[in-house]
Amino acid sequence: MQAATVEEESQVVDEVDNLKKDPRDFALWKAAKTHNGLVWSLPWGVGRPGWHIECSAMTHHVLGDKLDVHTGGVDLQFPHHNNEIAQCEAHNCGCGHDGEWCKHFVHFGHLYIRGRKMSKSLKNFIGNKELTQLGIQVEDLAPGQSVVKFLALAEREAALEDID
Repeated sequence: MQAATVEEESQVVDEVDNLKKDPRDFALWKAAKTHNGLVWSLPWGVGRPGWHIECSAMTHHVLGDKLDVHTGGVDLQFPHHNNEIAQCEAHNCGCGHDGEWCKHFVHFGHLYIRGRKMSKSLKNFIGNKELTQLGIQVEDLAPGQSVVKFLALAEREAALEDID
């Protein structure tokens, strides 16, 4: 995994929570701002697991202590995946493992449509139905042949221009 740039680190460090002892700390436990929603009362306060620990716990529960491959978007590389690695490797060292939690991390770029990242929230998401309307017969594609899958897994971000 590639280390974060100084600019990336400073961006995250600038978003300092005044309860942190060090601005680079990340939350294992998030204190509840209100008591609405899913929270627990534990010795260190009322709250919920932090974002990074949620993913580590789910991965450990479903897939076990070791992974061969972990994937995610380039936007999650730092700080999320870095923090996930730190937590999981710390956990594995205490369980008699060699400490390497995941052999390979694969980060994929985003697809852009008319200069905007494809996402459901922006309502510019292209699914199988839309691909079929564009003349791409998704059901005829064998696994690995999909151009869209290839673009999504490419090392650099890809753009789909002027898709109507």
